[in-house]
Amino acid sequence: MIHSYSAKTRKHCIKISNYLGVGTGVGTGVGTGVGAGVGTGVGTGVGTGVGTGVGTGVGTGAGTVHNNTIVIKSICHSILNNTTNNKNSDIIIDDINGSISFYADSVTNMVGPGSRPITYNNAIHMFYSLSEQQKYIEMTLGHSFYKLKIQDIIVINNSIFLCTNPAFIKHISTNGLLHFNCPFNKSDFDFCSPELLTVDTLPTSISYKTFYYSLGAFICHCLFGSFDIQDLQSISNTKLFWCLMRCLDKNISSRDLLYL
Repeated sequence: MIHSYSAKTRKHCIKISNYLGVGTGVGTGVGTGVGAGVGTGVGTGVGTGVGTGVGTGVGTGAGTVHNNTIVIKSICHSILNNTTNNKNSDIIIDDINGSISFYADSVTNMVGPGSRPITYNNAIHMFYSLSEQQKYIEMTLGHSFYKLKIQDIIVINNSIFLCTNPAFIKHISTNGLLHFNCPFNKSDFDFCSPELLTVDTLPTSISYKTFYYSLGAFICHCLFGSFDIQDLQSISNTKLFWCLMRCLDKNISSRDLLYL
């Protein structure tokens, strides 16, 4: 991800890494044919014949989805829904080069591991922004992040936090699963869920809610400087506390992105 901007106009350009994700479609084909013929001859000869045939078929196919386009669309959605700048109508999306240009007071990258912890209020903004980005990708585009990395987060106007890494996106199957066919990085700063960390055979499939744990762990790290679920006790019984506890539930099906 490359970020550039014009200080005079405060128009920022975000270039998303070119990453191609592949999605497949499966179809079935059925063909049937029935034919019958009857012939009779009397005297000079009379012949009749009847034949019928029916055939149906649905072919197989495969499609490709550019994950960088998914990230760009989610960023555009977040900007339009979280800012009041009248220049938002000037958003320019360049699908060919994988970039989006827009107006903002500031756009910065989060510093890498070991950076200073964020404030409680910023943690709330972080949860809201990243959960809304995830929900948009889930519900509108049928995809999901499966982990986060702090170097891939941009901050718009000091309050909108967004993930820009298209490599961390997978298609959600009809049964709500993400399919993993290739090895993936599980380093300390990739904020993987427990179920992802225990993967030792491929291919495998995991619920898209695996990302909810990653988001909770990521926010805890940014808030406290490290990820230890016990640190949450310092904010116990707050809305953010219960929000993060829902994300970090050991039961995948019980996880949710709710701030109540």
